Amino acid sequence: MTGVRSRAMCRWVCVAAALAGMVGSMELTAIHLRGPQTATGWVDLLCGAGPESGCQQVLASPWSMFGGLPVAAFSSGYFALLAVWYLLVGLTDYQHRWWQSWALLVNVAGCFISIQFIWIMFTRLPTWCPLCLFCHVCNFVVLLGAWLIWPGPTSVQPTARIAAKSKLAMAVILAGLCLFLLFVGATRLSILAAQGMRFRDAFLSVASDSDYIQWRWQNEPQLAVPVRPADPVRGPGDARHQAVVFSDFQCPQCAALAGVLDALIEQFPGDIQVVFKYLPLDRTCNDRIRPVQSIYPSGCQAARAAEAARVLAGKDGFWKLHDAMMRNQGLIGIGDFAQLARLAGLPPESLQAEMASDRVARRIAQSIADAPALPMPGSDETVLPGTPLLILDGRRLERWAVFQVGGGRPTVDMSRTVNLWGRLLGLPVTQPSSP
Repeated sequence: MTGVRSRAMCRWVCVAAALAGMVGSMELTAIHLRGPQTATGWVDLLCGAGPESGCQQVLASPWSMFGGLPVAAFSSGYFALLAVWYLLVGLTDYQHRWWQSWALLVNVAGCFISIQFIWIMFTRLPTWCPLCLFCHVCNFVVLLGAWLIWPGPTSVQPTARIAAKSKLAMAVILAGLCLFLLFVGATRLSILAAQGMRFRDAFLSVASDSDYIQWRWQNEPQLAVPVRPADPVRGPGDARHQAVVFSDFQCPQCAALAGVLDALIEQFPGDIQVVFKYLPLDRTCNDRIRPVQSIYPSGCQAARAAEAARVLAGKDGFWKLHDAMMRNQGLIGIGDFAQLARLAGLPPESLQAEMASDRVARRIAQSIADAPALPMPGSDETVLPGTPLLILDGRRLERWAVFQVGGGRPTVDMSRTVNLWGRLLGLPVTQPSSP
């Protein structure tokens, strides 16, 4: 029994060491991908354990990468594979020792690689990485435990339940390999996502240049868009400038544009008029969109609700429901138009009854037909653009705001956006006075 207990204890040492190595490798991967600020307290303490230690410097060296990925990502998958094996199988009898041999051989290869990295760290680099060294030590501990639990001809097994099931052993190996690929694949996706965000930020920085936006708008062709008596309008009828908006209530960018236009009407009172037109990107009522799949599957229902509000309560009723839906787009997705009606101060039963009327459907179809088709770049074919489609003084304004960028979700820089519109409209911008 003493031999059984000692082998079982060594097995759990292997599990603990493999899990510790996996956690350490995951932390190293995070530091590599997102910088030292992502390190948790214990990692930060460990990486600064000595005057010549520095995990970030070691991870910046060319030896920290393999195949375009951090070596720590492969290490995370390697330790996960060993942890799964020793946790779910662990001990084998002498007859089935060859199932154990694969894990031992993988572990030996991993320790050989650890020796190489330790040699590089202490002979080629000016600093050393305590967290890296911690993971290498975990690797050697797993190897020591695996050696101690290797079954001999006279080894006593606590149970033959696991050892006799080769299918279980194969399933555990496949699960471990899947975990390995998961760690490597997730790291690859993280790298691609970070590259995509950097590209997006660079693009938005260029596309948000006021001179570029103004030049592009001034060179757009004139579009003949009819403004009909039934179209909801905000702003005075004699305003010098007119912005026609084709919008979908489920579209997040449409909600952002609605907030920008509200601020502009307040900033330039009497100078700008906003005309709203329906353009739901939903095949239920709009067969002009491409691709043929609905982009916002509740867009037509939301447009019906807004038009029903206009029929029941006029322009004021429309704008109240417009604002409620733009601020609560999640309620549109679940079809809770009764709650949206209450938020706008409208009777839910009357609204929902009017949404089904033919006159509401005809008005939405008319608005969709008013949307201009624009030429595709490099082609003679014309297509219906996406939303929001903003036409300022007869020309399409594709870039209608200046966005703040910096790795997170882009947000509208309202101060610079107001300055942009002041230039577009030829109006002075009043800056808030300093306190």
